[in-house]
Amino acid sequence: MLERAVAMIDADTRATVVSSRLDDQPGYLRIVYRRADDTRLYGFRADALGVHRQPENRRVPAVGAIAEDIAAAVGMTRSGNGKSARPIRDGGVLWWGDGYPHDRNAPVADPDDTAGFGALTAGDARAWSQWHAGGLTPVTDTAAADWLTRSAFAAGRAAGNPATVRLSNPDDPDDFDGFAGLPDAVLAAVTAALSRATTTPAACWYAVQEGTPVTRSDHAGTFAFYATAGAPAPPSPPSALPTMFLDGPRATIGVGHCKYVLFAGPAGAAPNMGWSPTPTSFCRQWPDLTWPDDRAWLAEYETYDNVLDITGPVSLIEALSSIPGVDAERVR
Repeated sequence: MLERAVAMIDADTRATVVSSRLDDQPGYLRIVYRRADDTRLYGFRADALGVHRQPENRRVPAVGAIAEDIAAAVGMTRSGNGKSARPIRDGGVLWWGDGYPHDRNAPVADPDDTAGFGALTAGDARAWSQWHAGGLTPVTDTAAADWLTRSAFAAGRAAGNPATVRLSNPDDPDDFDGFAGLPDAVLAAVTAALSRATTTPAACWYAVQEGTPVTRSDHAGTFAFYATAGAPAPPSPPSALPTMFLDGPRATIGVGHCKYVLFAGPAGAAPNMGWSPTPTSFCRQWPDLTWPDDRAWLAEYETYDNVLDITGPVSLIEALSSIPGVDAERVR
């Protein structure tokens, strides 16, 4: 299929293929190409086997028909039939089509640069290393959040989770630090209970809303003015996110169509989410939304009240309610 599509594109004078390969995610392929009327690189990613289609629309056309559709899309317009194209990395490829390349577990350029990415900068390499050290990985494919089309808890109830509990910090009545400010041992007990309540504890998703400190480069060094009088201000740390995530991609979640950066990691990694206002400090920022791959539960952090709402099976809600050191209020 890929070879046939490439041959068709090469036969079209409007575009020239630079590279082509199967994506790291099964069922997907990607083609990097140049337009005859544009010097920039474009990338087209296709869900060739219908991996993310709805079940009722999952009939796979013949190979020749898929190849023809891909070739026609690439040759149609600069970004393919008017669809938006955004750079996945500074100076890199403008991707469009079915999401971004799925490099979740290998955020490094391949030796032959077959994806057209170019080499990682020192800042990006540092950012990837820091996230991986905490067990979290920002991801380019946001399809895991597609089921959250309504409000978080409407989605949680639709997934069959019957009960909800609200967790808060009993030693923080003013909600300054809130749930995220609980002792590490208490937070570990909470995430351990969540881990036991899913069949996929090693595969969970974390969504952080766009515009919060974790997702913005201009928050670096915000607290530099706390330096001792007369002392030089500490250097601003680099952005927390690799360059490719400063502009996109984003998951669109809920009725308000809010934009989120999506992370993958185990259930116990939530306390490691945060940002560094100075090179030697760390501010925990609890993820706005967390859920395991099997959707056995759903957690939503209420930023204004600094509380964590969790919807899930009754057994999980009871386990969370019995953890010492955290206030638990049954909501439903």
